[in-house]
Amino acid sequence: MRDINLEIRQLNLSAYRPLHYVLQREQEAYDQKYNTQIRGGDSFFCQADREEGLNMRIH
Repeated sequence: MRDINLEIRQLNLSAYRPLHYVLQREQEAYDQKYNTQIRGGDSFFCQADREEGLNMRIH
């Protein structure tokens, strides 16, 4: 089991982080499309945060 966990931690899991590969000049368009306003518009839950959370959960 320990060996399997170590192998999983070495994976980069890029399929779960597609926004990591978006060009910087295109990032704003993706932010507008996928970010979600929360707390009555005071804050945003970003797609990049969702992807990072998923990536952390897998590791």
